[in-house]
Amino acid sequence: MRNEIAELKVNLTEVKTENNTIKEKIQLIEKDFIDLEKNNKLLTEKLLHKEQQDRRNNIEITGIPFKKGENLLSIFNLLATKVGFTPSSSDVDCIHRVRRYPREGRPGDSTRNEDAQPQNIIVKFTQHNRKNAMIAAVRARRGLTTADVGIDGAAKPIFINDHLAPHNKMLYGRARKAGRELGYKYIWLSDCKIFLRKSDASKAILISSESDLIKIK
Repeated sequence: MRNEIAELKVNLTEVKTENNTIKEKIQLIEKDFIDLEKNNKLLTEKLLHKEQQDRRNNIEITGIPFKKGENLLSIFNLLATKVGFTPSSSDVDCIHRVRRYPREGRPGDSTRNEDAQPQNIIVKFTQHNRKNAMIAAVRARRGLTTADVGIDGAAKPIFINDHLAPHNKMLYGRARKAGRELGYKYIWLSDCKIFLRKSDASKAILISSESDLIKIK
């Protein structure tokens, strides 16, 4: 019995040692997992930042119906003239239509059909300051409609704004919804950044992630 007890003690010591070794390995694995999560978050943030930076010189025009044989550059020049911006021949790098990014619909809303909406027009400027000048002119003018570019039929609104990356478009939509619900007086874009302001006397709040929306509540 003494021998058996001694042997059991030895086995118990070995088991404890193995358990300690396993615990240490688990701790190392958990640490590696946390480090991987941090690196993944950092890489994702860098990717999202690059996606927006690639659009930094772009404006997005919404609400102009497609017409076969249309001249997008002429349409842009006409809109620019309407808002008091005088484009030069070297301002536009390229201009094209893109498919609208799907918006989040309300549950049970089967009437929303993004494909029925005209494709947006993207204008890429050669210089960032010229793009900002165009945006400033648009905001000073406001109230653009399809009648301003000679489109027949009932006048429909045309919107010109910064060209946001998909993740920022969704964030901007949620920021606008949250801002309206919480009584924020101002919700706007400035150089592809999202801002909210509660009142004239309050400070502007930068919304750069979902966590920022939680903070404003």
